Amino acid sequence: YINGVARMLTSISGSDLSNVRIFRDDARILLHAMTDNSIARIFILFPDPWPKARHHKRRIVGPKIISTLSRLMPKGAELRIATDDPSYKEWILRHMLTSDGFEWRARRP
Repeated sequence: YINGVARMLTSISGSDLSNVRIFRDDARILLHAMTDNSIARIFILFPDPWPKARHHKRRIVGPKIISTLSRLMPKGAELRIATDDPSYKEWILRHMLTSDGFEWRARRP
């Protein structure tokens, strides 16, 4: 985590960017404040799988976030989710495929 943040900061400082903001908290807080149809592409890469059943409510991919992302993403926007945890993959697929807000477009893993 720290190495990725350090690389990002180095890249930003060397690129003369003025439109970058860093939020050091849970991104879900920001999502609720954003306007509808405002995000064209979202990547959720290898989120913590919270493998114990009693912790599943902490998983970032679930009905609440799926509903929020659906509101934020216009038709044709791209959502990519990657996990290396087989049980979390099943969880994600079960929730995404029962959502009305997204269409499955993947043609291969």
